[in-house]
Amino acid sequence: MAEIYKINSGIEGADENDAFMITSDAINAIKEVIKENNVPDDFYVRIATESGGCCGLNFYIEFDNDYDKTRDRILDELGVKFIVDNETIFQLLGVTLDFEVTDEDAGFLFRGLRDEGHEHHHHHH
Repeated sequence: MAEIYKINSGIEGADENDAFMITSDAINAIKEVIKENNVPDDFYVRIATESGGCCGLNFYIEFDNDYDKTRDRILDELGVKFIVDNETIFQLLGVTLDFEVTDEDAGFLFRGLRDEGHEHHHHHH
């Protein structure tokens, strides 16, 4: 069983169930990709969204060496520097980034995406 790491989103009022989670398999896979492609040290792993057609948001992962301090947050844990913009981080709360190898394919998966807008969380201040 892969270990699951919680990355604290740093969002005020978020509890630990609102963390973004990532499995050790995904971390290892990202490190492999970095090594195989000789990705330079000053690149971050950006997790971003694009609006998909039918099914809401598609997440994707890309390497990026440019960031905007005002809207990006760096999650530099686990030996991989992730970078997520302030809007995307809210979409990732409660989501687990995993890496799955099947017979046909291997790839990153985002598990536990929230149903479009049906789940409301109330934070008590």
